[in-house]
Amino acid sequence: MLRSAKFLYRKLGLLAVFLTAAPPAHPQGATFSSIERGRYLASAGDCQSCHTNEGGAPYAGGRPIPTPFGTIYSTNITPDSATGIGKWSDEDFYKAMHAGIRRDGKHLYPAFPYPWFTSATADDVRAIKAFLDTLTPVRQANKPADLPWPLSAREVMSGWNTLYFHEGTFKADTKKSDVWNRGAYLVQGLGHCGACHTPTNALGAPKTDAMLKGGDFGEHWYAPNLGGDLKRGLGAWSTADIVEYLKTGSNAKSASGGPMAEVVKNSTQYLSDADLNAIAVYLKDLPADKPGADSASKTVDSQRMAKRYMLITAPDVIWKTVPASQKYSLRSRPARAFRQKCPIPSFTSCSLARGRLQRRASPRALPCRRSTGN
Repeated sequence: MLRSAKFLYRKLGLLAVFLTAAPPAHPQGATFSSIERGRYLASAGDCQSCHTNEGGAPYAGGRPIPTPFGTIYSTNITPDSATGIGKWSDEDFYKAMHAGIRRDGKHLYPAFPYPWFTSATADDVRAIKAFLDTLTPVRQANKPADLPWPLSAREVMSGWNTLYFHEGTFKADTKKSDVWNRGAYLVQGLGHCGACHTPTNALGAPKTDAMLKGGDFGEHWYAPNLGGDLKRGLGAWSTADIVEYLKTGSNAKSASGGPMAEVVKNSTQYLSDADLNAIAVYLKDLPADKPGADSASKTVDSQRMAKRYMLITAPDVIWKTVPASQKYSLRSRPARAFRQKCPIPSFTSCSLARGRLQRRASPRALPCRRSTGN
């Protein structure tokens, strides 16, 4: 009996030590539901794509983000206390998302899309932070931005913010439906669609009078017009077409490629059908280009497409530079066969229809061919 009691006490003591040493199941004050909600919202914001370098640990940062001004590297947002956001409070994280200010008080560059994240509610931001706090900490120092002076001095962002940044949480339009407002919240906020699909001025600020009218995706990709224009926008797409595209990366009209394929892989495929429908409803309500802007828009499109045509005439070189994460939608047998003729298919010039990746006759269609060396 005494031996049994000693054995029991020894087991209880080991259990107490284990419970004391084990990390908490979730961050203090966070519930399972808030963590899972944060996981979903982090997917909606496509956090993993930018904050994961190719071949690196998820959310540990280090991914180069090319800009017209130089290269900026994404930061470590794992809960590592030395190199990540382990010491950040909820308020610190909210200030970064809402105002573009780091924990040390320095300005963030808008390569981190705080001009869009500012629309997110405080509850949603706290939920994202709760999820990030559950990640495995990764000890990986952040890389400094490769920018020329004076852009290398973050203080210059104060002036940029004064001119172009409009801080504030999303406000619902009472004249619109709840579904429309949910779509607007996702597109304008966490989804930060305008970061790529809106043209920018010489200082890299989005042109507010051309919101979602098409922009530079970076990495030699063009983000198309999301307005209601029949030729250059989504005017010919139904809400079901948009939902299918965001859920699967393709529909009867088009297939994703490049950075957009990565968005589908890490973000939109995980969104609920209700949220995807809300996004589609909002996008379908965007107006078409004004008649007066038609010629200017065509000129911009032709210039961008000409630039891309010159790049595509050297396919073997460029294909080797495309990160594996961006070849997500290009791994199928039809895609591999198509790649022999068009190694970098564009989701604006190619379509996946009836199981075959085909060229689509459109004003944006590119003459896809191998380089002849001319």
